[in-house]
Amino acid sequence: MKRNGLTIGSLFGVVSVTTLIAVELLSAVGAFAWALSGLFNLNDVASYVLAAIVGIPSLVLVVKVARLAIESEKAMLLAEDRR
Repeated sequence: MKRNGLTIGSLFGVVSVTTLIAVELLSAVGAFAWALSGLFNLNDVASYVLAAIVGIPSLVLVVKVARLAIESEKAMLLAEDRR
């Protein structure tokens, strides 16, 4: 029996992995931006610009992690179907 989509369990796994990685990555990036703005005594506007500069690429990485998790879950479902 070939499945086209994700099961509820697979979807839960994708959301769990993405949430775990996203929280760790975004908290590390936030701490980095906070430390760097404190080190250089940046004002509020410069701190927000710095946070955007390092935050936007990290959000792109979170999307990449979600895509990889979905591909992994689909590959596992296909492997189960082949057995």
